[in-house]
Amino acid sequence: MSDEKSKLPDIWGFRQAFLSLHLPIPPHLVEQKIGQAVEIATEQCGAPQDAAAWLNLHIRNWKTQEKCPPELANVICEALGSILRTTPKETTKLYLKPHAKLIQGSFLSHEHASLYLSSALLVIDLAQQHGMSASQVSLVVASRTPQLDANWETAQAVLQTFGITPKIDTEFIVSLFEEEKILAEELYLDSTYDDILQSLEVLSEKLEVGADLPATLRALCPDGEHAFGPYLQMIHYQLSIVEKYDHPPSYLYEFTPRGTAVDALMRLYPSPLSEARNPFLNNAKAASRWNSDWAKSKKPHHRRQALAMAELFEALEPLAYPARRELAFWLRLWIQRIIIQNSRQPEKRLRTIPTALLSKLTGSLLQTPSETRGILEQRRVDALSVIMYPASDGWRPRGLGDSVNANNLSKKKLGDCDFQNARECAIVALEPHAGVLTASYVEEHIFSLTKVLKGQIPELEGIADIGNWKINVTFVAHSFKGLSNFKRDISGIPVSFSFCRFSELAGYADSNSFPDAYRHWVEEPLRGKYVPKFVVERYNRLVSNYLKGRQIANQALQASDSPYTRTLFPSATPHQQRLSE
Repeated sequence: MSDEKSKLPDIWGFRQAFLSLHLPIPPHLVEQKIGQAVEIATEQCGAPQDAAAWLNLHIRNWKTQEKCPPELANVICEALGSILRTTPKETTKLYLKPHAKLIQGSFLSHEHASLYLSSALLVIDLAQQHGMSASQVSLVVASRTPQLDANWETAQAVLQTFGITPKIDTEFIVSLFEEEKILAEELYLDSTYDDILQSLEVLSEKLEVGADLPATLRALCPDGEHAFGPYLQMIHYQLSIVEKYDHPPSYLYEFTPRGTAVDALMRLYPSPLSEARNPFLNNAKAASRWNSDWAKSKKPHHRRQALAMAELFEALEPLAYPARRELAFWLRLWIQRIIIQNSRQPEKRLRTIPTALLSKLTGSLLQTPSETRGILEQRRVDALSVIMYPASDGWRPRGLGDSVNANNLSKKKLGDCDFQNARECAIVALEPHAGVLTASYVEEHIFSLTKVLKGQIPELEGIADIGNWKINVTFVAHSFKGLSNFKRDISGIPVSFSFCRFSELAGYADSNSFPDAYRHWVEEPLRGKYVPKFVVERYNRLVSNYLKGRQIANQALQASDSPYTRTLFPSATPHQQRLSE
């Protein structure tokens, strides 16, 4: 009986030897692959009881000779072929050759090369299915096997073996730049630099970014215009990578920062922000990663910006990829706004309007949307609202002159502008909306209004009991769709909502004080440096069309011999305050 037992394979010894190879085999297939390997080993050595010894011998030879013996290669290829869906020759190329490359090129020990390749299936999946760069893959592998002295180049070597090579080319960089240049103007519109930083602060709080983002960005560019161009270019390139790949932006050298894509990006920068040489070559020549330790080594006059750049990357990297990608997008638009401010732009000349025509012009232009993304609508409401709610009657304004994208919560206002009257315990907010106003827009505004109003309770209680206050929010639009009666009680304050057309406000333009209000709240802001060029061009075109139409009408009137009386503009119904009783 003992002789029979001695002829059986040492299955536990063989199992231990086989598992020491650390092959990338899914757990549910391990026992099956061990059984197949036992059969091969038994056939090779001729004695089942010596299969484990045979396997251990060839594993030792592989380690000492740095070349896998053909017999052992047969066992490995048989084990991995069905998993990798490859022939023995292809398996050799996809496993044994990378194994040798990790030892020779990445200077890993034999054991560490085997241990790294045990995650080969994970490495491939992270890159193919999750869009990770080699740098991000290396961080994931390092979190599982911290004892390995492996970097992004190690992951890249494995991925390249499988034909996976994350890369950024010139076409991608240029296309993304041009697209986002347009988006920056459309989305930021007339936002000031403070407005943009406030919006990024709100986003960073939502994403739980572990840094004071506005302070970091101000260190890189204090005023929205003056910045050290090379650092801005480096940040721009690294954040562009994040649009395409799950990549930690502090890792600088995976995507050939001295290649043609960076050169193409540099050529897109205006001269005040550009230097002749590659920014990576000049500022990160020996740095594989831009972190605070590296930043501290920079020269004193740029050290604060270098540290801010490191802080920015360190704040981005812990975020889940969707959040990092979202924040990277808005940061690229932040850079685009700086680029726009540094680009040479022709002076925006505003068409001057005779004072005598301001009232009729305003009445005419209020009839239809201005097609300026709401900028002209908001400026006109600003000018009309100071007449509707004058300071002489006790109204105190808030939000006048703000950009269309100004954050109501940070500005503590209930609409694009609002007016508070302490004597009457009343607040009236105006919310202009170009085009069609829908119930969805109103509900969204009410949601943000609730947060703003709750923050104002202590201030209002310092003036009068909460129950004494009345609040009205008036939405001003060109037309309405799907609206119903809206009324809310927010923190004990009754809030009513009303709706009026822009044309209903035209009557206030007849006030003697309107010309001064128009010059101050419409023309002066339109000359501001943040107002997009297309808005000024549209405004000039609207004014020219009005003046041209008026001239034609006057000529027709003068040519007529019969008495002719006409009203160019229908009389407007003055907007009435709609405060809840």
